[in-house]
Amino acid sequence: MENKEDVLERIREFTNEELEKQLKLTKACIWGKWIPITKGSKIDKGGDNCPLCSENSGCSDCILVCCEETPYMAWVDHLNNKHWVSNLRCVHCPECVPYAKAMTRYLAWVYGQGMRELLRRKKTPVFRFRATLVLPSGEEQILWLKGNRLVIDEMTPAGDVIELLDTDPDLDSREEE
Repeated sequence: MENKEDVLERIREFTNEELEKQLKLTKACIWGKWIPITKGSKIDKGGDNCPLCSENSGCSDCILVCCEETPYMAWVDHLNNKHWVSNLRCVHCPECVPYAKAMTRYLAWVYGQGMRELLRRKKTPVFRFRATLVLPSGEEQILWLKGNRLVIDEMTPAGDVIELLDTDPDLDSREEE
C-alpha cells in the first residue's frame, strides 16, 4: 500500500529549494489538516484542503508521489464503507481515529525523511532536540529527537498534544538507547 521507496526516490530528486517547499507543505498538512482531523475538529475535503495538493501542480510535483498509495486510501475506504450515508470525511466513530492517525504518522515519516536528506546535503550537524508537551490530562511529556526519530517518553497515543511549551536546544545528559 505505502509508496515509501517512491517517496525516498522523489526526495532525492528534489533540489534543495524544492525540498524545502515540499517540507513546509508537508508540515502544514500535518498540523493544519490531519492533526485537527484526528481530534474531530476538521473535515477532510480531499485535495481542496490539502496544502500539498493545492500548492503542487499534480501528483508529479508532490513529495508523496501519489495519495492512492498512502494510508489516505484506507481512511477513505473506511469512511465509504462505514459512513456512506454521510458525505462528510471526518471522524464519525472510534474506528475512524486510527485511520486518520495512520495518515498523520505517514506524513510525519515523510517529513522526517525529507529533513534528514536536506541536512545531509547541507552537511548540517544533527542536533538533539527536546520539547515539553502538555497533554489533555495536564500531564507533561517530553519528546526527544534521536537521529531522525521522534521519541516520546512513556508512549502516549498520537494526537494528544495540546501545545508546545518550550524547546531546549541545550540538551541534558540523557544516554542514547
